[in-house]
Amino acid sequence: MEDKKIKRIAFAACIVLSASYVFLYRAGYIPDIWATPPAQAAPTMPMTHPTVLLPPGEKLKEANWHCYAGGTCQLWTLTKPRKADEKPETYNYTSADGTDKYVIKEQ
Repeated sequence: MEDKKIKRIAFAACIVLSASYVFLYRAGYIPDIWATPPAQAAPTMPMTHPTVLLPPGEKLKEANWHCYAGGTCQLWTLTKPRKADEKPETYNYTSADGTDKYVIKEQ
């Protein structure tokens, strides 16, 4: 008789503990050990782009892509002599499709 009573108490305790675990898990107090860990953020490093240095004393007039039949493309620059009162500038050039970026510097 007492053996059945102990089994009932043990069963009730298991039910209460299971329900408590579910409640605490859903409330967020117990982490999900089977979940995929959050992705680690990649370390942020300054992004560098290829730099094109224009000849000294030249001013950028136009920059454009020239693509060949084989699929390769090159950045073409058109320059003019810089006037005495103009200061050298730096330009950021991005291709039309946004895949290639260059920094163009006047000297």
